[in-house]
Amino acid sequence: MWLVLSAMPVKAELVENLYQSEQLVAENLSLPSPFLIKTGVKQVLMKVGGSLKAAYLVDELISDPASFLREFRFEPTREVHTDAKGNDY
Repeated sequence: MWLVLSAMPVKAELVENLYQSEQLVAENLSLPSPFLIKTGVKQVLMKVGGSLKAAYLVDELISDPASFLREFRFEPTREVHTDAKGNDY
């Protein structure tokens, strides 16, 4: 009996800002909201892990996503978005 193993070539890609998340917010805040922190942690874990299952990990297994926040900053943008109530931000 023979055991034959073969593997597909793996291709790694360079991902810019792997451990960073960018989100559009309506105003400068003294601290990001818990929702923004959780969203950012999900985005980073999806980039690092390459799987959408990261959202589940954050929702179900991480009780304090803020403990993963090292720093945050605001940068100006010219993007305009409209919320469900018709307000531009």
